[in-house]
Amino acid sequence: MQRMRRAWLAPVLACAAMLAACAPAAPPIVEGQARPAVWEARLGETRLILFGSIHQLPAELDWFDSVLAREVASADRLYLEIAPEEAAGAPALFDAIADDEPVAPLDRRIGLTATDRALSLLPGIDEAAIDGTESWALALMIGNAIAANNGLSGDAGVESRLTTAFERSGKPVTGLETARDQLSLFDTLDPAVQDAMLVRAINRSEGARERTRDLIRAWARGDVAAIGVAAASELSEFPALETGLINGRNRVWADQLAAQAQTISGTAIVAVGAGHLAGDGSLDRLLAERGFTVRRIQ
Repeated sequence: MQRMRRAWLAPVLACAAMLAACAPAAPPIVEGQARPAVWEARLGETRLILFGSIHQLPAELDWFDSVLAREVASADRLYLEIAPEEAAGAPALFDAIADDEPVAPLDRRIGLTATDRALSLLPGIDEAAIDGTESWALALMIGNAIAANNGLSGDAGVESRLTTAFERSGKPVTGLETARDQLSLFDTLDPAVQDAMLVRAINRSEGARERTRDLIRAWARGDVAAIGVAAASELSEFPALETGLINGRNRVWADQLAAQAQTISGTAIVAVGAGHLAGDGSLDRLLAERGFTVRRIQ
């Protein structure tokens, strides 16, 4: 399924952007100076700098400010959701599992009208390939389309820039999970939930640019409450996805970081999707429950 590679959302986006649909190309969606939220979490000799990521951003937005630059320069290692080598293999994995289960033709899954709109949102993708692709994958492909149409790029995103900085310094970059872990969260959803997720992505194509702009602006000004509201709104119809995508992963990551704090000292940057650092079950709150002293430093 070679054509599908353009659809990979690497890694999983902040929730609002993930379920959005495409919009016409336009001037920069957000530009200027950003001051995203940053936290410090301490436990013994371990110091974690928690940074909420947007995986694809406009090149015109300058988010690598003095606070973050100072922390990156002094840190010993970088934790991302998935390691660079996992991200490199993710397109092939997406290709392999996006159509590995039999599905009904798309119009039988979501109706003729929604199918026509889906085809219009994914220009250049072979119609037969779309027809045989599972609904979760099509929803992610639509999310990727909005990013491209709005001038968002993974090269300008948090993971890419942080990885470059650490690799140039010869410092390790570690993943908290695998690409298969991420994609399996969607691939294992009940087919009816997948279809509903796809229909919602299609129906929300209008106004998607504005929602994405608002999300990035909230992130740029460090408005964690607004990010939490946006994430909750996007996932409110899909409790199974919210449980797995946000809450379950946060608990796993908190346990993993707490365990590693017992054996690895020094400072590490932890960059995960911004939605993971908002709300009652946020990663910073879970780390506090596990003994870390947590404070916001920006």
